[in-house]
Amino acid sequence: MLLRAAWRRAAVAVTAAPGPKPAAPTRGLRLRVGDHAPQSAVPADTTAAPEAGPVLRPLYMDVQATTPLDPRVLDAMLPYLINYYGNPHSRTHAYGWESEAAMERARQQVASLIGADPREIIFTSGATESNNIAIKTESHSVAQAGVQ
Repeated sequence: MLLRAAWRRAAVAVTAAPGPKPAAPTRGLRLRVGDHAPQSAVPADTTAAPEAGPVLRPLYMDVQATTPLDPRVLDAMLPYLINYYGNPHSRTHAYGWESEAAMERARQQVASLIGADPREIIFTSGATESNNIAIKTESHSVAQAGVQ
């Protein structure tokens, strides 16, 4: 909540600041970004002025390395980035116990959202690790079935 409020204040300060505004792109798509609002693509050549709240930004298509963070995710994760930062696999201290409990709650939530068993939910650090797990699991399954 605090970071979101600070972001809003900064955005208002930038839009209210006197002086020349950065030029908007003249081609392509732009996103209308608002708090908790879905990001909808709009043509860049639109002549309508943007509403008072949302900010018009270029459409970001390179989400391979990074993606926008939903403010609700930030709110949920902030306590674990500041206060409860232990390694969930370290079971010899309270930091690890708190993080492990949070991971298990998250695992339960994801499983209930998609109708899966929590034991089927595996959290990874990124795409490379996820891809490797998928490939190795499939390779192992094929080898077990006797297909080469």
